[in-house]
Amino acid sequence: MNKSKNIGVIVMLILLPLSVLADPIKDSSMDGNRAGWYLNIHDNKLLTCPETCKARVNGLPESVTSPEVSKKAFLCKRSIKIGKAQKKRAWLYGNQFDDKKACYLFDQSGRRAYSDKYYCLCINQP
Repeated sequence: MNKSKNIGVIVMLILLPLSVLADPIKDSSMDGNRAGWYLNIHDNKLLTCPETCKARVNGLPESVTSPEVSKKAFLCKRSIKIGKAQKKRAWLYGNQFDDKKACYLFDQSGRRAYSDKYYCLCINQP
């Protein structure tokens, strides 16, 4: 009986991270929330996160500022294919800085990477 309980706990601990992989904020929709992820392409042009949020929802990009550096970092994400067959998709999260039209992130190997096509986290203006 103890063995089956242990196996059940082990299976639950293995499956638990799978349930927290979903992003609670939807893509291309505010959907009743005060935030949404929006693709940085509008009218066939690549945009920064501030430009994306203004063009898509007349909103503001979610950002952080470091007191040591004058740069603003806007939250962005990019979809990648994972697994041996490359059939599963996952999100990598990163930052888009100032007027650079790129999302900087770390790839699944831990190397620095960037993408010029990405989603920006936009929030409703207060």
